[in-house]
Amino acid sequence: MKKTIKLFATTLTVGICTFLPLVHAHAQSWKPSKPIEFSVGAGAGGSLDQVARMLKNIIEQQNPQSPGMVVYNRPAGGGLIALNGLTQHHGDAHYLASWSQQWLTNYVIGDWKESPTTKYTTLAFLVNEYVGLAVRSDSPLKSANDLVTKMRADPRSVSFAVATALGNHIHIGAAKPLMTAGVDVANMTVAPFKSSAESITALLGGHVDVVAATTANLVGQLEAGKIRLLAISSPQRLGGAFSQSPTWKEQGIDADFASMQGITAPAGLSSEQLAFWADTLSRATSTPEWTAFVQRNQWTPRLVTGPAAQQLAEAQLIEMRAILRQLKLAKQ
Repeated sequence: MKKTIKLFATTLTVGICTFLPLVHAHAQSWKPSKPIEFSVGAGAGGSLDQVARMLKNIIEQQNPQSPGMVVYNRPAGGGLIALNGLTQHHGDAHYLASWSQQWLTNYVIGDWKESPTTKYTTLAFLVNEYVGLAVRSDSPLKSANDLVTKMRADPRSVSFAVATALGNHIHIGAAKPLMTAGVDVANMTVAPFKSSAESITALLGGHVDVVAATTANLVGQLEAGKIRLLAISSPQRLGGAFSQSPTWKEQGIDADFASMQGITAPAGLSSEQLAFWADTLSRATSTPEWTAFVQRNQWTPRLVTGPAAQQLAEAQLIEMRAILRQLKLAKQ
């Protein structure tokens, strides 16, 4: 009798050990059968492009037998060209595109007819990035309070440069704290440029008073001593090149703003495809290379995948719409 019980227990253990890997394999049975096409809705060298290419390098290193990934820059149409390609590949996880908060604002201000939260799958969020307001190093504006005081008297008295469109996440990152400080942000003087590189060049050339840009685009000129940061939209002071740059909160203005970056995919992905990308991105963003990359740009890591990513995108859409209504730019 004892031998029978022992034999049954051994058989049950082997059966369980055999079954568990099969369940795991079934849950992630999908894998790429051809190169992944990653469309970036911005030009080469910008923060969206940097994220895509860093992920490409890490994922290919971790999966040397995979078909690989190809990154395409498709900046035309404010990102719409990059994302429109996804509509041609319903349910196919071989096609990805960058996710930017600007895709939400493009919809709210009426540039896009359909919401990206319903037309596409929000596959993942990766990082929070922050918006800085910078002036030339010889500017008479020395602090955020100098800026606020001048703009309370006349909101049109200071000219701003943003990239790449009015009402986008960069514009919002500048307007939200100013609005909190009592500035009439609907009457700000704001000029859009094709890229942050162009908007910073306009600042250095004396064509605008202030540039709003994310930290990744400001770090070079800050380190060179050509610009000074009036304020950063992060909840706490950043490190590295931004260690001497105060937040809005430090200057008595209770506001912060994070612009998220992530990945968009076609609608109709299967649970197996979602599981594959959740696992792949989790492993990629756990590497020392990714950690160093995020720290260098003074971003905050924020990996959100699956249904939670879709829910977060929908919540962000509500917030963006509320701010754009204050700017008198919302049409949706």
